[in-house]
Amino acid sequence: MYRALFLSFFLSFWAIDLSFAQTTVENFYFPVHRPSGLDWQQIKTEHFRIIFPKTEDSLAFRSATILENQYLKAVELSGGRLNNFPVIISNYNDLSNGFVTPNNFRSEFDAAPFKGKGINPRSGDWLEAVLPHELLHATHGSLVVPYSIPWLYGIFSPDFARSFNFFPQVGVHEGLAVLHESENVADNGGRKNYSFFNNQFNARVSSNDPWSAEQTFSVSRYSLPYNRHYISGSTFTQWLHLNYGQDVSKEAIRFHNKYFFLGYGFALKQVTGKWPKALFEEYLIDKKTSEAERQDQIGNSTSDSEFIIGSPYNGVTQRKPIWTSDFEIVFYSSQYNGPRGFYSYDLTTKKTHRLAEIFTVSDYNIHYDRAANSILFAEYDADLLYSSTYKSELKRFDLDSNKQFEITKGDRVYSPTISGGNIIALQTESAGANVISINGSGDKSILA
Repeated sequence: MYRALFLSFFLSFWAIDLSFAQTTVENFYFPVHRPSGLDWQQIKTEHFRIIFPKTEDSLAFRSATILENQYLKAVELSGGRLNNFPVIISNYNDLSNGFVTPNNFRSEFDAAPFKGKGINPRSGDWLEAVLPHELLHATHGSLVVPYSIPWLYGIFSPDFARSFNFFPQVGVHEGLAVLHESENVADNGGRKNYSFFNNQFNARVSSNDPWSAEQTFSVSRYSLPYNRHYISGSTFTQWLHLNYGQDVSKEAIRFHNKYFFLGYGFALKQVTGKWPKALFEEYLIDKKTSEAERQDQIGNSTSDSEFIIGSPYNGVTQRKPIWTSDFEIVFYSSQYNGPRGFYSYDLTTKKTHRLAEIFTVSDYNIHYDRAANSILFAEYDADLLYSSTYKSELKRFDLDSNKQFEITKGDRVYSPTISGGNIIALQTESAGANVISINGSGDKSILA
């Protein structure tokens, strides 16, 4: 008996040290500064508390409907349950995102529509994509096995008890959430049914240097693609479910919560009967084989007809090329060892020149006004008072003077084009956007 008590206390104190080592800032609470005058409201459902600005009541009711509709599916996949779970809707940030945190356990998401190609169009709109994904994180994080060490901590700090579920690599969490959004929400929706997402994995697994097990699950901070843990984590999780049963993640999560000090790899060993190294080797062989078969069905490659323009930078991603003359191309570029922004390439000298440092909106919808020799674009402007808050604003870059001019200020406008002397663009409105027209005097009118 004394040995059992000693072992329990030893593991408990070890868990404290281990938890602080792995979760760092997640164990502390920080205030979140938000704009004033939003008049926050709340509606309650069976499992959720939706907290929202007063003007977003219809958005809140729709969010509640989506969450309750998806709740049992998320529980079935992860094993965790929610009660009175806070979901906060913010409507003041255009750089859309969503997250779940074990600190002051809650989920938050930005109402503004997601911009760019990152979301499968068949998923529906932004709400139908982000809410099921974050819901899976919440149910995953909420699981606490009765009479386990986390359960013991939960008597004094429920948030701290839940934090043990976030010990595994981020790719484990994101992989399961992407699988949920791809199989349980909309037909052919989710990123695992989206070629723009999957082809990044296909290109890497067919190379001589496929992503390793560590790269599959860890966040990529220094090399592209930065969403690698979403791509490879979801691919491994999908393969795991197909080969070892639909309950494999749920059982591994439960085992890990109870014996977290043994690691998530040991939990997989208990559930599948194989160590992670053997699982990953089996997975990699299967994926290489299936990708080789897929490529054989494609036929002739068009790569031999392409010419890739060289760059003096590393890790280059170039978008929206525009011919400004017979020998010059202007484009948007980001890279490891240079600022993101507009660049030009001279075909005669074969040299790249930086024009301006720009943080363009992620749809990369850039319009070239040939008459004025200028580029019309939208850029994210960081808020001066509130962290991680950005507004999309319309701007013009003059290629003759290399100067930048603001067209809108605080109007949340993006995706511009020119028609009949007016600028046609989108303006954020709650979780959608209005089509607006801006005349030469800067006056705005809503078209649709």
